[in-house]
Amino acid sequence: MWPVVLNLHLGLAWALWVASGVMAGIWWRRRKNSEVPVRIWQYQGILQVAVLLQGALGLWLYETGPRPRDPLHVLYGVVLAVIVVVERSLLPAGRLRALWEADWGRFAEGWGFFWLNLLTWLVVSRAISTGLWGI
Repeated sequence: MWPVVLNLHLGLAWALWVASGVMAGIWWRRRKNSEVPVRIWQYQGILQVAVLLQGALGLWLYETGPRPRDPLHVLYGVVLAVIVVVERSLLPAGRLRALWEADWGRFAEGWGFFWLNLLTWLVVSRAISTGLWGI
């Protein structure tokens, strides 16, 4: 069973790599606009669910199948989960966003989510390299 899950984990990793890069590009284009269309928030939510699914598959593999060659691979999974929590907190009704706006004024969604998606893309890139090649 674990070879199937391993292939799902790998396939989802490549999909996350592409999707987070695309989302970073979308947010880059929206960085100066004040209104964010609902569909962009929906795409961001789909990406977050995919990251959590990737983490669940990774945990299952860690417990039942082969372990990654590089222990940093697990750390990258934890970092991605933290990024999702930060993203959820920065949504329009999020607590971190309310704190941000109370202290520093309006939160620049375009810039904030651009950097979070770029960070996601970079972490997924490293996770793929450590997962496949142990480097």
